[in-house]
Amino acid sequence: MRTKGVQTPDAILSSDWHYRLSVPVCREDDFLQTQDHKIGQVVRLQEKFGCPILHGGDVFHKWYGDVDKAKVANLVTRAMRVFPEEMFAIPGNHEMPSHDINNIDQSVYQTMVEARRIKTCEGKVFNLIGNMEDYVNLKFRAFGFPYGIELQMRMGGDGKPYKSGEIKGAAIAHVLTYKGRRPFPGANLGCETLMRKLAGYDLILTGDNHKPFIHKKGRQLLVNPGSLTRQRSSETHRPRVYLWYAKTNTVEPYYLQYDEKAVTRKHIQEKEEREDRVANFIDKLKTNVKIDIDFRVNMQRHLRANKNKIDKRTKEMIIAAMED
Repeated sequence: MRTKGVQTPDAILSSDWHYRLSVPVCREDDFLQTQDHKIGQVVRLQEKFGCPILHGGDVFHKWYGDVDKAKVANLVTRAMRVFPEEMFAIPGNHEMPSHDINNIDQSVYQTMVEARRIKTCEGKVFNLIGNMEDYVNLKFRAFGFPYGIELQMRMGGDGKPYKSGEIKGAAIAHVLTYKGRRPFPGANLGCETLMRKLAGYDLILTGDNHKPFIHKKGRQLLVNPGSLTRQRSSETHRPRVYLWYAKTNTVEPYYLQYDEKAVTRKHIQEKEEREDRVANFIDKLKTNVKIDIDFRVNMQRHLRANKNKIDKRTKEMIIAAMED
């Protein structure tokens, strides 16, 4: 139920839950319980405000076709217990077998869709996600762009990008966008480029980039909520969702309870130490061992170095053979 007498958001924005049974190598806590606790906070927030949850993709960490059936059943059972009663989402690349939406029926994501716990677009551009008419004071319509689906502008009747009206347009796209420096060589979909591709939408909700950020330009607002549970040592942000107010097209972060020390870099440090030991060993080889292209010289060095491991008779036969 919506809280009366206070301003309430029109949607809760989230993405990249990567719900899973396996434990990321960087986690030192009870990760399965942590996932459920984070999602539980989002569910309670939805119950408080009575508004839909919009999800930018990668609800699950994998499509889970390569594990035994008991584990898949366990994952779905846990998800059914802790997930919101109703959430509007799009499938991300992690949820598609071979990263192909045509294979989505093989995924646990689609299982949740069939169970009516996730309302989803079906891979076609401009599908309205679910039926939001049940929500009071509906102020927006949402359109989904799952991973791999071509991005398109929201066009008005005049053949130009749709102009903002009383009912806002929200695009939900699972694409890796970023703000500022490129996250890796070849990344070319900065947030302003994406906003141009999705002209006509007031709100753009994205998933895939696990680092949270927002960007406002003109009447458009782009929100990338980041990962709900930090699953890499490089993810140092405080987990959050965003409360979206359609009338003003503004958001405010809602920070979730979390244990800052639950993510460790020990595995990174151990790897670096191993690499250092290997590098030092190679340096010693370069310093202490001279490589000669002359077979005779190299064999003599080998015999001297292993004088206690090679018997005298064998050594004499090798030397005699080299002299022939």
